[in-house]
Amino acid sequence: MPFGKSHNKLKMNYSAEQDSPTSPGKYYALKNMTEEEQQQLIDDHFLFDKPVSPLLLASGMARDWPDGRGIWHNDNKTFLVWVNEEDHLRVISMQKGGNMREVFTRFCTGLTKIESLFKDRGHEFMWNEHLGYVLTCPSNLGTGLRAGVHVKLPNVSKHDKFGEILKRLRLQKRGTGNTHTHTHTHTQVTTHTHTGNTHHTPHTHTHTHTHR
Repeated sequence: MPFGKSHNKLKMNYSAEQDSPTSPGKYYALKNMTEEEQQQLIDDHFLFDKPVSPLLLASGMARDWPDGRGIWHNDNKTFLVWVNEEDHLRVISMQKGGNMREVFTRFCTGLTKIESLFKDRGHEFMWNEHLGYVLTCPSNLGTGLRAGVHVKLPNVSKHDKFGEILKRLRLQKRGTGNTHTHTHTHTQVTTHTHTGNTHHTPHTHTHTHTHR
């Protein structure tokens, strides 16, 4: 987004109240939440955690924390927007079960609505014909999309070659809170690359290999 994080937060708040991306919902500012409320959302995999990685801290990601940060979600918490975590906006579609087509359809519908809302107000997502969508981290250049599942893999996740197996499948293991967080009882397995793909590739690739 081509404007400051606080400005971005206010615009997302206005948009969330006036034009819901998918279904009725509400914006919640981090600074207005109790620590217990934040932790519950984090434990339920709905909210990002405060960055602890030296890499992210050195980048200024935690500057003025928690000012300007928040989360918008619909009433049943299947469509969420993280505001000013690593990027200005992170749009998430999620639900329990294995219906990834429904999750992806909801994501596309909601993202299209959000992008239209910002365009109507004179702001567009940063996009380059050669690079694709431009995000904060260069590793996310391209589609900017990541498809993933939270699964229990009690045996293979402990295997010495688990990382090698995922690499061969062009997948990766990530923390369940946000970037550079620890995994717990569940393993989050996601797509690894963003460049050279269509918008459908992450969804179909993850679906194929996690259903084997």
